[in-house]
Amino acid sequence: MIKAELAVTAVKDAYSVLMKENDLSPNNPCVNDTLGRLVRTLSDDYSHDEILHVLRNPCIKSMRNRMLEKLSLAEGQMELYWSCKMGRKPEITQSDLESFWYWKNYHDLVAEEARYFPLEMYAPNESICLVGAGPLPLTAIVLLQEIGKKVTCVDIDAAACHAAERFIFKAGLKESINVVCTDGAQYNYRLHPHVLLASLVPNKGEVIRRIYETSDNPSIAIRSAERLHTLLYDPVDETDPELAKCSLSFRTAYKPDIINTTLFYQAVQGPDWNKDKTITGQTFRNKYGWRNPERSPFPKNVERPVFAVKLN
Repeated sequence: MIKAELAVTAVKDAYSVLMKENDLSPNNPCVNDTLGRLVRTLSDDYSHDEILHVLRNPCIKSMRNRMLEKLSLAEGQMELYWSCKMGRKPEITQSDLESFWYWKNYHDLVAEEARYFPLEMYAPNESICLVGAGPLPLTAIVLLQEIGKKVTCVDIDAAACHAAERFIFKAGLKESINVVCTDGAQYNYRLHPHVLLASLVPNKGEVIRRIYETSDNPSIAIRSAERLHTLLYDPVDETDPELAKCSLSFRTAYKPDIINTTLFYQAVQGPDWNKDKTITGQTFRNKYGWRNPERSPFPKNVERPVFAVKLN
């Protein structure tokens, strides 16, 4: 269990630094080094017994919730730092995106998710909605690059929205990605047949309820975490009463080098509700437009583009 004990030590060291430091942004080299080491350690490949050894450690269990709170703050400050840093450039290029410390993780995660976005669900003027988009809109940009669909970013934080809008403008993507500053639990999802919830959205149940109340049988993707990555993010509570009203269609496979996994649900609530018909089956929103009669018919025979958009 030497490898597992090294992971326990890395988590304890990270917790100590997070509790001690006031500045959790990339301006603090100590935080950068500690969190980089933590992510690398937890993203290694561990046996089942090693994972249990770490997660059942009494110290790890006692510090986990508080550490997740600090990690959430650190991630927000890191994204704001990078968004502002790139936003000060005359323009943002593809090489700028790829200079971000965790670009590969973001890109590989979204590219994997994009494989399961049902393109047949989209009609004109509809877009993907990303809830909890934050100040650094890399997920939105990679989604646009991978499948060519417009993206709406929803976030409750005004500073994050302002930074994201400037970033999108400097990247030349203003016509393809827009930002809405509001609570995801209050937003109207009428024009979004597919919604992606970020891991750090705190009120997931309320947001999910609002999605299926305002959108026609939407597909809902929720980022989660597994194995030792649950020391970086909370996993999705699959017993949530709101998710019980949806149909689980698919979950992405765990990969050590991709921090999150993603669960795909179809929220089929209404007069056409059929829990057995999911986005991976033969029927997509089988009574299309029952809540939005102005919606035009499905585009037929949609081919998934190999590549849609790339910055200079």
